[in-house]
Amino acid sequence: CTSIDNININVGNNITLELGNDITICAGEEVNIGDATVSGDFDWNTGQTSSEITVSPSSTTTYSATVSSGNCEAEDEITITVEEINVTIQADDIFCEGEEATLNASGTSGTYRWSTGVTNNNITIAPVADVVYSVTLTSASGCTATDEITFTSFDNSSVTLGQDLEICAGGSVTLELS
Repeated sequence: CTSIDNININVGNNITLELGNDITICAGEEVNIGDATVSGDFDWNTGQTSSEITVSPSSTTTYSATVSSGNCEAEDEITITVEEINVTIQADDIFCEGEEATLNASGTSGTYRWSTGVTNNNITIAPVADVVYSVTLTSASGCTATDEITFTSFDNSSVTLGQDLEICAGGSVTLELS
């Protein structure tokens, strides 16, 4: 007695998931990651299920994805590094007419550019009241940060110590500036 049965075995092609090289972005930017060339069911560590996703991490984050097609499965991950850049102007924002003011900028590594066109980290100016002066710091990778300052002119005509006073020799008085 002989019995014969046939079975077809389909060998699927291996799948490869390539999310690409790690990426550096500027703080606040978003980036698309994924692999649209692979067919299958995607599962990202973010819970998303599309072949490509848009992310905007606030700090350096590693994203991983698994794609399944039949019995085949592939995994990959990509790290998005977030470049934080900052700049701060140090200066007194009140000035006396005719005086100069020195503005000093400090921040992360990069090149400085003031609204006046100067490209040093500090400038000396003859400030103008209610004019905004700004500095932009640009990192080597193109990320930017900006700070600004607006000056107010000191009005010495509004300073008063009050009424004239008479006191006896050896006496004292407290004066209040208003």
